[in-house]
Amino acid sequence: MPLPSPAILASLSEPALQQLRGFYAEGSEEWQELTRRIRGEVEAQEEPRSAAAAPRGQPEKGVEHAVDQALLQFGFDVTRLSQARASKQTPGIPDRYARHPRWGLRVWIEVKAGTNTLSRHQKAWHTAERAAGGHVLTVWSVEDLTIGLRALGAPIT
Repeated sequence: MPLPSPAILASLSEPALQQLRGFYAEGSEEWQELTRRIRGEVEAQEEPRSAAAAPRGQPEKGVEHAVDQALLQFGFDVTRLSQARASKQTPGIPDRYARHPRWGLRVWIEVKAGTNTLSRHQKAWHTAERAAGGHVLTVWSVEDLTIGLRALGAPIT
């Protein structure tokens, strides 16, 4: 399993980080790198982490569609909140809310494409949600989504 980016790690709770650590053999190169990332020895950046991230210029809608399809295949109920135009929604609210009743998992998902990063409103919203005990993932690809969900305890193989 590829290592999550510092941006994904920054979005996870301490129990989720410890569970993620269990995916790697203790002392292995991957385990050591993950430990460095968890400790913040690798600077957290909100940027695409995988080669599968959408290239610059590809609309976010394509990534959103792929993420929606993956969530539905995993058995999540998905609420789409993104809007193509200015709206009266709360500034910074993520693009998706997904819940999996059997797994007892609820997560907000912000979808990005290319080199897009979080706005200050999005960062503030994510911080407030995490402080209240919620889960928020920022993803640039289905691979990012899968890694983040596994780290939150989703039994995805």
